[in-house]
Amino acid sequence: MDRVRWREFLELWSTEWITARRADPSAVPLDPEVARSGWLGFSPATEAEVAAAEARLGRPLPPSLREFLCWTAGRPSR
Repeated sequence: MDRVRWREFLELWSTEWITARRADPSAVPLDPEVARSGWLGFSPATEAEVAAAEARLGRPLPPSLREFLCWTAGRPSR
């Protein structure tokens, strides 16, 4: 999936998930930053972080995973 499609998918997923959580009175409250930003993801990985991961693995990451990491690295920002 290219970068634009990842962005579209992740924005839609965030919106749908947040909307569903807000509609569920038994759900744990949203993190204030998630509620404010409307984004469930974390900060993107830097090119250096992606390159370091590839070096640790000894091979390039699949293109789709690289593009995903450009939008959200799956870990909180530092």
